[in-house]
Amino acid sequence: MGAAHLFKGQFPDPDVVVDFLSSAQNILLIAEEEGIPLGFLLAYRLNRWDQARPMMFVYEVEVREPYRRQGIGRALLGEIQRISRKAGYLKLFLMTNASNEAAMALYAATGARRTADDDVLLTYDLT
Repeated sequence: MGAAHLFKGQFPDPDVVVDFLSSAQNILLIAEEEGIPLGFLLAYRLNRWDQARPMMFVYEVEVREPYRRQGIGRALLGEIQRISRKAGYLKLFLMTNASNEAAMALYAATGARRTADDDVLLTYDLT
C-alpha cells in the first residue's frame, strides 16, 4: 500500500487492494530496493472469445523520478513478457501517446513496435 501512496499520492482502501490482487486477471509488479518501491507495472489478462490463448494488456508503467533511466522500466517490461510467454499468451500490448517520448523510447528499447500510424484511443466518461 506504500507503493500506491508513493505513486498515486493516496492510500487505497485495503479491501479494494485485496480484491484486486486476488484476481488472476490482474497483475501488479513492483520493483523495489531495500523495501523502497522504485517503480511498478500494472497489467491485465484479457481472455478472448475467438482464441484459446489470452492476451496481456499493460495498462501502466511508472518509475519514480530519481530512479528513471536505470533499467527499472525495462526490467518490469521484461518480467511481464517472461510471465506472458511462460503462460502461453497470444500477445502482449500497450498504449501510449506518440508525444510521450520517454515511453516511446522505453517501449522501443524493449522490443515493442508500432503496427499502425493511425491507431486511435477513444474513451467514454461514465460518470
